[in-house]
Amino acid sequence: MPWVRLHGVKDYLDMALLLDEFPGVHLTFNLVPSLLEQLEDYVEHDAEDECLRLSRKPADALTTEDKITLLMRFFNANYETMIKPHSRYYELCMSRGLTKSADELRRVLRHMSIEDFRDLQVWFNLTWIDPYLRQKDSFLTELVQKGRQYSEAEKLELLARQQNLLKQILPTYRRLQDNGQIEISTTPYYHPILPLIYDTEIALRSSPQSQMPTRRFHYPEDAQAQVEMAVESYTHLFGQPPRGMWPAEGAVCEEIVPLFADAGITWIATDQNNLARSLHNATLKRDRKGHLDAASMRLLYRPYRFRKDQSSVAILFRDQFLSDLIGFQYAHWKPEDAAHDLINRLLHIQATLQQDGLPHLVTIILDGENCWEHYQDDGVEFLKHLYGQLSNSEALRPTTPSLFLADYKIDQELQRLHAGSWINQNFSIWIGHPEHNKSWEYLAHTREDIQRHLERSGSTLAPEQITRAKKMLYIAEGSDWNWWYGDEHSSGVDEEFDLLYRSHLMNAYTALGVQPPAYLNVSIKSKGEMGRLLPPRAYIMPTLDGRDTNYYEWLLAGRYDPALGGGSMHQTRLLIRRIYYGFDSRMVYLRIDPDPVLFTAEQAEHTTLVVMIFEPRPWRFEFTLRTTAVQCYEQNEDGAWVLSQQIIRLAIDHIVEIAIDMRDLDAHPGERLVFQVTVQRDAQEVERCPLRNPILMEIPEKDYEERMWMV
Repeated sequence: MPWVRLHGVKDYLDMALLLDEFPGVHLTFNLVPSLLEQLEDYVEHDAEDECLRLSRKPADALTTEDKITLLMRFFNANYETMIKPHSRYYELCMSRGLTKSADELRRVLRHMSIEDFRDLQVWFNLTWIDPYLRQKDSFLTELVQKGRQYSEAEKLELLARQQNLLKQILPTYRRLQDNGQIEISTTPYYHPILPLIYDTEIALRSSPQSQMPTRRFHYPEDAQAQVEMAVESYTHLFGQPPRGMWPAEGAVCEEIVPLFADAGITWIATDQNNLARSLHNATLKRDRKGHLDAASMRLLYRPYRFRKDQSSVAILFRDQFLSDLIGFQYAHWKPEDAAHDLINRLLHIQATLQQDGLPHLVTIILDGENCWEHYQDDGVEFLKHLYGQLSNSEALRPTTPSLFLADYKIDQELQRLHAGSWINQNFSIWIGHPEHNKSWEYLAHTREDIQRHLERSGSTLAPEQITRAKKMLYIAEGSDWNWWYGDEHSSGVDEEFDLLYRSHLMNAYTALGVQPPAYLNVSIKSKGEMGRLLPPRAYIMPTLDGRDTNYYEWLLAGRYDPALGGGSMHQTRLLIRRIYYGFDSRMVYLRIDPDPVLFTAEQAEHTTLVVMIFEPRPWRFEFTLRTTAVQCYEQNEDGAWVLSQQIIRLAIDHIVEIAIDMRDLDAHPGERLVFQVTVQRDAQEVERCPLRNPILMEIPEKDYEERMWMV
């Protein structure tokens, strides 16, 4: 996915460079280590996302599938502020239409030229470069003015300029840090919800009625490792250890405070409502204009100290209202009016509290990349007006947490710290929903299995194997996977996130040379399956000869058609055309209709079909289309696949027909049989059918035929 690269040139660099015009303004930027690792991959290791690969490809070499992908993904930009203002990009968008159906896009192709697709390649990458940066580069300015009929040379030069902008990001931040104008804070390495990594049961403190995963995840050592890795990475990149940390999603609890303190962190930050909960549900009162009353101001606009087990950190609590004005409201205002409004609000706070004779700190914290695309110029004019007025103000002093804490002593301590995030002061975005809980259960199982294997066989493994396995686990502990599970959010590519998450868990096993458990192939996301699925309607008695012997032998079987009902699927060629499944009183029958191309000598030699059975217990049957010999594997208690003497009947001609005795599968009436079919080429999976959720059928009870006849 392209988002690190695109936000890098749209948000990360200009936000820092803009401060060169306002040397009196001090800001804090939070940079997540896993983000920085990806930026380094682009800059140092020539990383390439799919959109970058398709951008580099000559327009006249784009395949039909490439073009459909461009039409589906190269308009992923804010319509009002990034597409509509540019006449050519808007024209291309209108030619494409607002549909995302691959079938409809295929018809659009007839009306689009090579020049159209080259212009689309250019505009997608050009609009994602911040206007502030485009204006400083004459080549980029000329591209905007030219508007259309770009050359391949111009496109490649644009991508080279994009790469050069990515190279400037980290040096710019380090320069501003070393000059003392900004402070850089960090986050636990892979952006985990740290309290839940410490112990998922902590979620019950803020949501006591929540349904918890069946398997508790309780690994304080992993929480500690995520913090320590972040400090190590920061120190390597910026030449000094960090002083501050933003816990991912502002998620805090008492137990994690010593982890921060032990790593040398002196301050953390979270949301105002976590402060209110920590102060025994104190109320922060606002009037209709959003102004706090004086008592609430005195509670919120100061840092606190919290101590736990002889460790302590300072905690800052953000003003949610002021932060949300920037994040969600000011984009719809004139830039000068929005900046003036915020300055007046700060002056109102200063005037209300000035008689105290004490220092007060107003903390504004928001996502640094997500709001600016809603501003007409990516927020540049608003920020210029804001920074200019702050620079000229005698009453207001822009500062950073460490600068403030160096000048003023904290005189207030919290006696308790509420366990919650900056979203609803709980953790329900990441735990409690059945999909969330399933992902935690997968993670817990994997974490336990890896630990057990290291204890048994760690001495026989290479250090890099252990390091990679742990890295896969730490990545899977990140918060963003569960952000897309549940009902609250959808990315539009939730299935890809689901597959990526489970792939990281599987990679933890394979790093140690262990076969991943079969259940990790089962989708967590409960989105409907592509294709059309029909259940069995009666007993069947097929003739196993590898041929479609007669019309009736599979007529009443269950059937899965991957090409039907899947509007967003745009494969030109499905390797598995159809799957039939059914049973009689004793046997389970499967029929697989492969693409005929798989029967050619070249394909058959390198292609293996795998039938994966997940329930009632895991089995794996592998065979090629050139032989009826089947390798049968069953999974032992340690999760490893071992060769079995299990016998299945197999016939191959122009289709594949399989029969398996239910007793051999240990399948009993009333239980579920859950399976998928995969195509592997040279031991690498190239297609899974069904793509997301396995096929499920119930083993028939004795009265099955009678019940089906009644139906």
